[in-house]
Amino acid sequence: MSRIDHHAVIRVLHAIAADDPDRVDPRAATRGCRYVSHGHPQCLAAEVLVRLGVPVRSVAQLDREQRGRPIELAASKHPAVRSLTGPARELLDFVQSIQDGGRTWGDAVAWATDPRSLRTLRWTEAGR
Repeated sequence: MSRIDHHAVIRVLHAIAADDPDRVDPRAATRGCRYVSHGHPQCLAAEVLVRLGVPVRSVAQLDREQRGRPIELAASKHPAVRSLTGPARELLDFVQSIQDGGRTWGDAVAWATDPRSLRTLRWTEAGR
C-alpha cells in the first residue's frame, strides 16, 4: 500500500461529513469506540481508512490493539496505520478524539480541518 498523506485524509473527511454530518458514534459516550462493528466501520477513523482502500478486515484488527483504551492511531504498529504519513496519522487521531467526545462527524471534521486553529496547523500547513 502506498503512503496516505493528510491531503487524502482531508478529502475523505470532507466527503464523509457531507454524506452524514449528523452521525454520532453511539458507543462514544458509553462503552468506548471500536473501529469495526458487525463488519462495518464504526468510528470516523475507521470510515476514513476503509474509504482510502484499507480492507475492513485489516481495520478490525486495530480493535485488538486498543484493549479497552481510547482509539489512538499514533501508538499502532499495524501496517495499515504505518501507511499514513505523520501529519495524516495526527489528523486522524485528532478528529477521532473529537468524535470520541460525542460530537457529530460533521462537527469533528470542521474542528479538525479549520485552518484558523493552531492545533490543526501541522496538517493544514504541511506540504503546501
